Formats: sequence, structure tokens, C-alpha cells
Amino acid sequence: PVMVPGKGLVGHVSMLVRIQSLFSRFTAPFSQQNVDIWVMRKDGTVVYGLTEQDRGRNIFTDERYKPFPGFLKMAEWVAGENHGSGAYEYGPKDAQTSAHHSYSWTTLNFAGLEWRIVAVLSERPKTLP
Repeated sequence: PVMVPGKGLVGHVSMLVRIQSLFSRFTAPFSQQNVDIWVMRKDGTVVYGLTEQDRGRNIFTDERYKPFPGFLKMAEWVAGENHGSGAYEYGPKDAQTSAHHSYSWTTLNFAGLEWRIVAVLSERPKTLP
């Protein structure tokens, strides 16, 4: 709202934000490192990061993520808490190799939404017994 003393409300201003442009400025310093940064809403919808195909998908309901129980459990924890850290094994249920990931997240309150910003440090894949 635009308020003028003595006149009250005289109009409003709105802003269109391109999420990719907004977050890419913050994540650029990490692009040469072994860190992936992605953003999801509390409902599990990916709004930035991961891959182009992941954006707009819901981690909890999309079949694409069902074979990755470690990732799903991590996403549930991230959705339920404002901040934290942990680790998980990333790989399909029956895979012979898996990658260990450490992660931390925090919450950004923006435009009435709570977005979880997740930083994931990927380590080398390891062969499972």
C-alpha cells in the first residue's frame, strides 16, 4: 500500500520476482564447490535448485523421488523444522552405490511464504556392501 499523510491510501505497488534470478545471485559463490543449494516450500514443492526438471515438483507426492528414501526422509525433516542439519545416504533402495550427503537448512520468510533454503555437501559415492 502507498499511504500519503492526510490522504490515506492512494494506491499500491506490486513486484514480480523471478525466483531463479533472485536465488542465483546468492548461490553463485558456491557453484565451483561441492555444495548444492536448493529451495523448497514447506509442502515439499521445489522452487529453486536441484535440476531444471525438479523445479515445480513436489518431493512428497511425485513418483520421481519414491526410490530415494534417504532423500525423502531428509525433505520431511526440513519441511517440519525452521532450521537444522543432518546427513543422509542418497541412492535408490536397491543400488550398489550410494553417496553420503551432509546438509544444513534455514528458513526465509518472504512475501508471506516460508521457504526452506537447503545447502547440501556431496561426498564421493561409495559402494554398499
